[in-house]
Amino acid sequence: ESHKERKLPLQGSFALIGWLHSKRLLDEFFDRMAAPKKAKILALEISQSGRLIQQFDQLDHESAIDVLDQLGAFHGNTQFETFINALSYVTDVDAEQFQNLRDELRKIKAIGEQGTAYGRMLRLNRIKRLAEIRSAS
Repeated sequence: ESHKERKLPLQGSFALIGWLHSKRLLDEFFDRMAAPKKAKILALEISQSGRLIQQFDQLDHESAIDVLDQLGAFHGNTQFETFINALSYVTDVDAEQFQNLRDELRKIKAIGEQGTAYGRMLRLNRIKRLAEIRSAS
């Protein structure tokens, strides 16, 4: 199947718009267009974080975990999956690889901690696990 024969899904179209334009231009565009709110959010996420994910291997462990967290990778919704799949339409990002990494990092716990201490320990444990994963590959 040639590149010209493949059709870009709607998700990919909004990803492409986000990839090519700044937040300011996207805000103006979506204010004028009757597009679903989810489309605007996706385009803005691609615009703001797409290049960070594309260069994920160059990020230090702490920044990498923080970017994943900001994109909802550790939450029980489909926000991150939608983002990473859409990004894979317009870049060389391997969506499956990121989904596998997300699944591995979501297994991490902070046993014995509660409240804000739980959140801090969970982040540190995820950073440690990412470091282990990276050093093994």
